[in-house]
Amino acid sequence: MEHHVFARSQIGPKMKVGMEGDRVTVRVGKSTKTIALTDVTGVRWHRTTSLNRTDFGLVVQGARRKLVVSSSDVVPDEDQTQFRAAVSGVLWKLAEVRPELQVRYGTSVATSLAMFLIMGVPAFFVLLFGILVLPEPGGPFYAIGALVIGAPAALLAWGCRPWQTPDRYGLVELADAIWRARPS
Repeated sequence: MEHHVFARSQIGPKMKVGMEGDRVTVRVGKSTKTIALTDVTGVRWHRTTSLNRTDFGLVVQGARRKLVVSSSDVVPDEDQTQFRAAVSGVLWKLAEVRPELQVRYGTSVATSLAMFLIMGVPAFFVLLFGILVLPEPGGPFYAIGALVIGAPAALLAWGCRPWQTPDRYGLVELADAIWRARPS
């Protein structure tokens, strides 16, 4: 049985990813989830960057089960190496069993929709306000303020639109790229 143990962040329990035959098991603390690779219907890789850290995650989706293997760049190099080995191992094994699958890159559709609405609805109303106050006394001043606030929000919303076609990668292609990546 192949297994990898690594920290996901500076606090919290370590993640244990085990692979035996056509099964992948993920343990975090007392929680254990297992999925048969023959039951996998989709795979997604995501990367989220904030000011002081980057989080990575592989989501393996089955008909009734979802496994998430995740970590961040704030953990020691050894943990990052174990994480990359675990993710690459899962993708290589999955390529043996389900070679027709491709990995979707990016956030989930639900997250994209939420971010689109969070940024898009206020942007719409701020820009509408700017248009409506334009003919009023002092209106151009308020319209410029609305444009300064609404335009960046509209651009951010557009970047999160849930109907855009996500990038897709082959299982082996992504596994090789993750395996070759260097710890930060």
